[in-house]
Amino acid sequence: MKELEKQKIPCLDREIVACCVCGAEPPDVPEFVIQTFPIVRCPRCGVRRVSPRLTPGALRQYYDAGYWKSPDSVMRGYFDYAGDEANIRLTFKRRLQRIQRHTKSAGRWLDVGCAYGFLLLEAQNAGWEVGGVEWSEHAATHAPEAVRARIKVGSLLQADWPENHWDVVSLWDYLEHSQNPKADLEKAAKLLKPGGWLSVIIPDPGSWLARWMGARWEEYKKPQEHLYFWRFRNSCGMIV
Repeated sequence: MKELEKQKIPCLDREIVACCVCGAEPPDVPEFVIQTFPIVRCPRCGVRRVSPRLTPGALRQYYDAGYWKSPDSVMRGYFDYAGDEANIRLTFKRRLQRIQRHTKSAGRWLDVGCAYGFLLLEAQNAGWEVGGVEWSEHAATHAPEAVRARIKVGSLLQADWPENHWDVVSLWDYLEHSQNPKADLEKAAKLLKPGGWLSVIIPDPGSWLARWMGARWEEYKKPQEHLYFWRFRNSCGMIV
């Protein structure tokens, strides 16, 4: 608790959750504990997750203004997300250009976990019709006016777009934050048009760095927000 108080990170309500992949209950003994949050390995499918974790209501409080401008971004959120707009947009522009090499033309692009909408701006400038979903009301309401109305506040599962609607769905640094990654991926698949593209970026606990660092791996240091850890055979970053 002293560490939580030092970093001024909200200590909020928690819930025990079954594995979203296979439905197994969490084991009695965690692999390790970070900031009083147990990180467990599913005894049935092997996926790591945080349990008990913050409740949905607590998560809404967690992603407040202090998340996006944090005194210690190693422990929580971002040092200054809005202030780093130029660098973030440059990164997004490069990723967008990579994906556009595979698409015939600009169509409809949905960004899940779109934060301040910086990817939406870049995609819109490139000719795409854009939409976003963002859990943080603070981030969505502080997005640039050019895309603010295109962002829905809430979860992807709550979004009411029709099926087969989007040409690209991006989940960049999102699935580790998701309360139910399996359901989100299933929803994304339904929203995509036939032949559409799903782009995912996610930290890999199977990477050499994660295996070497163990409990000291940077992605484990934010158990309030990083809820699931998916292991890939090859840690290549972007999956297109």
